[in-house]
Parts: sequence; C-alpha cells; structure tokens
Amino acid sequence: MNWKTTFTDRGLAILAGAPGGRAFFSAWAGTGVIPDEHLGEQTALMNPKQQLAIIEDGTNDNKRFLRLQVINDNIMEAYSINQIGIFVSIDGKEPVLYFIAQSESGNDIPSNVEKGFIAEYLITLVFSSNMDVVYDTSVQGFITADALEARFKFQGEFRL
Repeated sequence: MNWKTTFTDRGLAILAGAPGGRAFFSAWAGTGVIPDEHLGEQTALMNPKQQLAIIEDGTNDNKRFLRLQVINDNIMEAYSINQIGIFVSIDGKEPVLYFIAQSESGNDIPSNVEKGFIAEYLITLVFSSNMDVVYDTSVQGFITADALEARFKFQGEFRL
C-alpha cells in the first residue's frame, strides 16, 4: 500500500509560524481520492467517515510521532480508508486541515458485525534546521485476541 502524504497549504502556513509545535486537534478517516497534485489544496477530506483516536502524540529529537487508532465499534457499514486528515486548532478557532495522507487502494474497515477490529496508523514528521520536513505514514493492523480466537474458532488446549 502506497500512501501519498503532504501538508496542506494551510498546514504549511501554520508550520511556518511554529514548526512542530502545534497540538493536534483531531484526526479523521475518509473515503474518496483526488489527484495527488491537488492534495495540498484540500481544506477537508473528500468523504469523512469516522474520527480516529489519537493514542500517542510524542516527540523525539527532531521527530514528531502521531499514532492513530481505528476501531469499528460504531461502524454500521464497511468502508475503505482512502484519506487520513490531521486537524489543528489555533487559539480556539475552527480546526484546519493541517496534514493529509491518501491511498488509492485504501484499507478496508469492516462493519461492527466483525467484533474487535482495531487498526493503527503511525505518522512520523521529521523536522530539520533548514525547515525541511520529511513525513511518513505506515499502517499497522491489529485485532484483539478474543476476535482472533472467535474468527478461527480455536479448539483444544491452545488459547490466546
């Protein structure tokens, strides 16, 4: 899976004022894709589907890590995540789309009929002294032990 990642035009303006120092307000998953060359122009996701939990927002030297979690508990209909948007809010104003990741192939998120589904995304931003920023998005899939056991209906002595 190949993710195209970029700061939005608004995100770059915010970044110029405070590199790496903004608190993330929220993260959202959405469906739909646009041409890569227009990603930076987006001010919203194409079709927002669900808010993602920000379970880690940390720094290490010149890196900032953002770990996002998708849980399907309230998902009535399966969908494919094609876009992930990171939003910031400055001085209590309306949140701004700061950073966006997009994949044409996406990741399938099952409906809540499949109990216990969890997936995580890790976004890493690397800041340098000359204001260059390198970013990376990786997908890490997880499933609960109960869901795995139920899915494969383990028999006998073997238990998770």
